[in-house]
Amino acid sequence: MSEEGSVQRAFDDLRAEISVLRRSVEALPQAWRENRPPDYTEDLAGSVAKLETS
Repeated sequence: MSEEGSVQRAFDDLRAEISVLRRSVEALPQAWRENRPPDYTEDLAGSVAKLETS
């Protein structure tokens, strides 16, 4: 393979990796929303209130 062909192949590989990385980064916000842990604020507030009245 010629040097020019090797360089072109390297850039093509880099372009493919960047494309995969971009899709992954763009999908992060949705994944964070879908995998957010439950909000236990109300349950904890109720538990604290019960403990304070005991």
